[in-house]
Amino acid sequence: VLLCCSWYAKELYKAEKHQYQIIKYRRSADWEQCIIETNSARTDLFPLDHTATPVVWYRGVANFSLNNMDEAEDDFIQAYIQNPNHAHVLNNLATVHELRDEHSIAEKLYLKAVELAPGFDEALINLAAVYYNQKQYPNALLTIKRVNPKTENPKFRKYLNSISSKL
Repeated sequence: VLLCCSWYAKELYKAEKHQYQIIKYRRSADWEQCIIETNSARTDLFPLDHTATPVVWYRGVANFSLNNMDEAEDDFIQAYIQNPNHAHVLNNLATVHELRDEHSIAEKLYLKAVELAPGFDEALINLAAVYYNQKQYPNALLTIKRVNPKTENPKFRKYLNSISSKL
């Protein structure tokens, strides 16, 4: 039992070290290192970090930021399988679908993200963009008005103005 516990503790420690590095590289936008570190950290034993975020989601963000959309989609799908109730996972997977003009899939995923986290400004703004892209301007306006007007998201004012100009 002691041997098993020691092995588990060692693996947990290694996973935590990798996860710390992943977050550090993500904050500094060092996407290549983020991918490398995520590949080192991924195990079947510890698929989630301490916030219940799938570790593979970080690689998806890195791939997305590097414009590797196919890899990002694969990572976000895997992250969705690992935690289908994570608002950021839903938001990012929806964004990939929206960029591929799969509006109905994107809409469903954004709606689920907003249902889970009603104050998640990024998902609300992205959902408004989906409605805008489908020329559903009244829905877009109703959605963007749900965003906290004090948000620091740079897309908020731009999208609000674009939507308002269509009405």
